[in-house]
Amino acid sequence: MKNIKLPIACLVLLVGLASTAFGATNGVVLGQNFQSVIDASAPGDTLIVQPGVYPDANLVFNKPLTVLPSGTDGSPMQFLGTIQVTGAGMSSFQRSYFAGTVQTTNASVSFFDSTFNGNVNVTGGKLTMKRTILNYPLTLSSNAALEALRMTNNATVTATATAGSGTPFLAVQSWFKQPLILNGFKVWLGYNNFIYSTINPCLQETNCDSVLIGNKFTGAFYDGQTTEYGFSGSGGTLKAYNNLINANGPSQKWSGMLLYAMDAEIVNNTIIYKGTGYYQTPFRGVQAIGVGAVTLRGNVISISPDLQGNCQSYIVAVDASGGAGSTLFVSYSDLFATNVVCGGGTVMAIQGVIPSPVNSLIQVNPNLAADGSPNPGSPCINAGPPDAIYNNRDGTRNTMGYTGGPYWNPANYTNNNPMVFLLTGQQTAIKSVQTSIPVSVGASAAH
Repeated sequence: MKNIKLPIACLVLLVGLASTAFGATNGVVLGQNFQSVIDASAPGDTLIVQPGVYPDANLVFNKPLTVLPSGTDGSPMQFLGTIQVTGAGMSSFQRSYFAGTVQTTNASVSFFDSTFNGNVNVTGGKLTMKRTILNYPLTLSSNAALEALRMTNNATVTATATAGSGTPFLAVQSWFKQPLILNGFKVWLGYNNFIYSTINPCLQETNCDSVLIGNKFTGAFYDGQTTEYGFSGSGGTLKAYNNLINANGPSQKWSGMLLYAMDAEIVNNTIIYKGTGYYQTPFRGVQAIGVGAVTLRGNVISISPDLQGNCQSYIVAVDASGGAGSTLFVSYSDLFATNVVCGGGTVMAIQGVIPSPVNSLIQVNPNLAADGSPNPGSPCINAGPPDAIYNNRDGTRNTMGYTGGPYWNPANYTNNNPMVFLLTGQQTAIKSVQTSIPVSVGASAAH
């Protein structure tokens, strides 16, 4: 088992042990009036619920409760009506199926191993999701915080907080198959999958302070009306390490990353466009607009559309305009731009940076495999930044792209092979006191 250095804490262990009081345990059986059991329970009680269908039109959890299914066969509790969770305190639901809307208001609510077939609306408080499936939109408002692990989103996630509030939005090893739209959050996204389909963009951030590590943006999509992005950011700050943006079109307009008036540090990422394109189509790997200090280091950006028809297109690996033209710095990267079919149009590695602050760049075919990793013999291998802080995990010089550097962790890359956190030795935690607990991290497909 390897010890892995995490750049920031991707999971916070919030524990409340050594409590002096314990809630009662109450049972709920099929056919019983569920709301009457809730009303008769005290804050902190546990409800043990017989698996099955509960057709109540509306259930209101107006006090903190733990709701668990009885039995060990994995059968869920199935709620057909609207669920409301209100008030302070911590509530949790396990192995639940929600057919209707779930609304939480100023509450701390955790869902484990649950499926949502209705809208989830969160106003204030905190939402924790672990191994959940959302088939309808999730909306967070009024500075509602999110912590998610292995959450599958088949619908749009929209979250709005007050800029500068520090409201956390944390997701690890999750799937986003529709857009993730964030406004005003302190964001940490690690080892997630974003899927290109007919959506634009995969991830959109406004006035967020964000860290993106080890995320994959992959697939093909076509909008045809507006420029399509893997990542689109406006305002705030961005630190992006070891992310892969790999699109294969077809597309009318495309940018791997749009940075509008953002300060950004982009290290060891791979951005690829290798699909069909059309007449007078702009293709950009990184597009920086407006005032913002942008540093690109150790990246592979390969833009090689297979153009159809006239070849008068705009193909640029790094494109800067406005204030970014004088504050963008690129070093130890491979910037490769080419028109596969013909040599017409604008084809440049870097555009709009005056004077051009570049260092140790190469502009050759990076020789990448289908998954964006460097093939043997790739010019990007051990050609990244030479400083020891950027070394690969085996101690060799940095390799350009998302598989290089100290944060590349192939064993725990996606939620198909998730992380396991094991406590090392006996630990003591005291209620209401934040405790640091050393962990060892390993891979386990069974987690």
